[in-house]
Amino acid sequence: MAIYKLFKVASKRQSVEVITLSELGFTSSCFGAVLFSDISSIKIPAREISLLGGHKYDYYKQSEVNIPNPVVSIMLDNGHILRWVLGEWGGLYNSKEDFSVFFAFLTALTDQLYQLYHSDEPPNSYLQILDENGSWEKKNQYKI
Repeated sequence: MAIYKLFKVASKRQSVEVITLSELGFTSSCFGAVLFSDISSIKIPAREISLLGGHKYDYYKQSEVNIPNPVVSIMLDNGHILRWVLGEWGGLYNSKEDFSVFFAFLTALTDQLYQLYHSDEPPNSYLQILDENGSWEKKNQYKI
């Protein structure tokens, strides 16, 4: 079991998001319990995250391009969408350390989904299961 703790900051208000990972899923203090088998798709703006090959921090410092605040979305079979907005280098929503913790959670999450649905396939380049655009969708077939 792993526990990921993130601090979310907005204006002067600060809240804490705690994500606990287990063998069957994860529990989020903001979204509740989620089973891996209930996740139907994931969207991660891979091209906006330098850890996945996007622009490095120096690019934004040396240009007038705004530093992105990527939105990570997880859609569940019941239609609910879980969204986190996190800046890779810190900012209004989180610190740089929070992003590192969340990235570790994404890595663990995609590893679990890879084992559940794709263990007989070679891993993709982004977090094992994501395509080049940072997307993953559950296939309609289940592993028996």
